[in-house]
Amino acid sequence: MSKVDRLRSLSLLSEAQGDYAKAAELLEQRVERQAAVVGVYHVSLATDFHDLGLLYHAQDKFEMAEVALLKALWIEINQAEPEALLVSETANALGKLYCELDAYAQVEPRYRQLLADRGNG
Repeated sequence: MSKVDRLRSLSLLSEAQGDYAKAAELLEQRVERQAAVVGVYHVSLATDFHDLGLLYHAQDKFEMAEVALLKALWIEINQAEPEALLVSETANALGKLYCELDAYAQVEPRYRQLLADRGNG
């Protein structure tokens, strides 16, 4: 198992134990190492950014959550063959974040743009 894979496994273990701060720290290390090799917007990092966004949200680090989820969404939408499920899950997580922040004005335009980008709008 590679170092980046171990970081992900340890992050998942920390999350399962309720230590979201440690889980986020480990996942940040993984993203940093992976991004140095493949680039920050590589498709392999979309899940990590998504998971980071959820971890930040759980810690009420809303701005950090938004940045991570937007990175994940951008990667998912702009990859060669985006998987609709991944895009939907990340868009949903971002929508929940905006709703919790009472940022309803941001929710509708982003969802409409997402639908338009996906050819459904």
